[in-house]
Formats: sequence, structure tokens, C-alpha cells
Amino acid sequence: TGTGAGVTTRIEARGLIDNGRYRPLELKSAHSFVGRPSSLSITYDYPRGLAEYHAVGHTLLRGRRRQVDDVVTLPPGQIIDDAVSAGLNFAAGRLERDPDGAYRMTVLRRSRPRGEGPDDVTPGAYRVEVVPVRFQVEPETATGKLVARVDMSGWSSWARAVQPARLVFTPERRLESIETRLIWGSAVRMRLS
Repeated sequence: TGTGAGVTTRIEARGLIDNGRYRPLELKSAHSFVGRPSSLSITYDYPRGLAEYHAVGHTLLRGRRRQVDDVVTLPPGQIIDDAVSAGLNFAAGRLERDPDGAYRMTVLRRSRPRGEGPDDVTPGAYRVEVVPVRFQVEPETATGKLVARVDMSGWSSWARAVQPARLVFTPERRLESIETRLIWGSAVRMRLS
């Protein structure tokens, strides 16, 4: 749970440990940002190879509703993470790595129609998609913390690929903070404890 200036959030997650790696079973979240509510519910059905995805959000300026209710087939043999399992797996050293040293994970997200702006809504166009996420981690010599940059433009029409979010991890590899600059001079800063 968390609160901030005009923000409340709550995330509940359930999962299992399979061969030393955390796998998500269910994620539920509810957020309110300056009075605009959003929710997300993902349920993973591994025996059937499916994930059920429900999300409701609102655009910030006009409060227009974006909704997705979809079921996606999980790619056979592909490990899927959510925000919680990715953090736990990174801390445990269990995220996959590419030959260049970048960490790699695969997550589910709501699709964003090409060209959709921050206050646009495209009725009937939203689906869930399976997407890869890669990020490099570098140590910050002054603090011993680890820093990663992650492109958030696939999740938010306010984000820009040229201004990736800055994730800071403790020396024990636990996520400590997220900071990202957005359009129109706005920014989001989250501190986890």
C-alpha cells in the first residue's frame, strides 16, 4: 500500500516458487491518481497455458475510460513475470540474462494503439499482449546501489522512450525507488520501503 500527493495505491500478489524461481499466480492492484481510479487483475492458469487480464484506467485530463478484458495464451516454455515476481527474481539472481549482460523478462501489458495520445481512447482496440523487457544494471560507486534504466513508453502515453525511468536497487538488490520524467514537464517519483 502507498500514498502520496494525490495518489493512493494497493497491490496484492500471490505466487509460487518453482525450481527456485518465483512465478506469479495472481496480481490485483487498485490505484487512484488525482481522483482518477484504475485497477488491474491478472490471473495465471499455467495448466491451461492462459492468463486472464482485466484493467480499467482513466486518462488524466478528461477522465476518459480505457478498459481491457482479455485472455492471452502464454507462450509455451516462456517464463512470464509481473512487477512483484520480477522484483523478487532480480533480488534472488533468478532473472534471465542476455549475452550482453542485460536482464530480460517477459510481462503482460495492455496494448497501446499506435499514435494514441495521453488523453485519447480507442474503444474496442485494447488487448493484452506479451512483451519482452530488457534493462542493464550498473553499480553506483558512491552508494553501492544498483541503477537501471527502463523504457516505460509501452505502458504510459506520458512516457518517452528517450527518457527511460530510473530504478534504484539497494546493494541487496531490492527495489528502492523509481523516478521518471514525463511529457509537459511532469515527473513521477516513488520510494518503496
